[in-house]
Amino acid sequence: MKVTKIETPRQFFDHVVDPDVSDFLAAQTDLRLGYHASISLWSLREWVVGTHKGQHWSNNGKSKPVFNSNTDLQRALSEIDSRFDIISDLANAAKHLKLTKGWTKLRGNANVAIITTNVISNTGQLGSQLLNTGRFNQVGDVMTEQWMAVDIDQGLFDVVDCVVSTHSIWRSLINENSW
Repeated sequence: MKVTKIETPRQFFDHVVDPDVSDFLAAQTDLRLGYHASISLWSLREWVVGTHKGQHWSNNGKSKPVFNSNTDLQRALSEIDSRFDIISDLANAAKHLKLTKGWTKLRGNANVAIITTNVISNTGQLGSQLLNTGRFNQVGDVMTEQWMAVDIDQGLFDVVDCVVSTHSIWRSLINENSW
């Protein structure tokens, strides 16, 4: 399907947000794609406010307060899931490098990184796994895993988790409210 215009939140979701999220999930340690996914998820809020400001809406059948601004909707989204705040601040940090204020204690782009973690597998420690493939007292295999994380107030948050969660909630809200 060829897109010639994007005029509604649903079209923005389908033709901008979905591709950005899909691209990031296919390459979860690509900072650029992580920022793109965060920015498009965050920008969807403005599309919804621009077209549905002052209207009644719901989440999972429960009425939510009417929103008249981006801030109103952000507060309501934060009550649904605090990961909306992380996505908002990630998007702003990508745009501004440093944040003087935000929804979380994230203060800038320097707080976003690819984390490398060593993972030990195939150990033969007694009782470590019921169906262990290693031999008793065998030294485990050390593998590395990488993941995109944001450090907020000395806690690491998985960006993939935040993107997947907010994307899923947006999809539900768009369907439920015919946005």
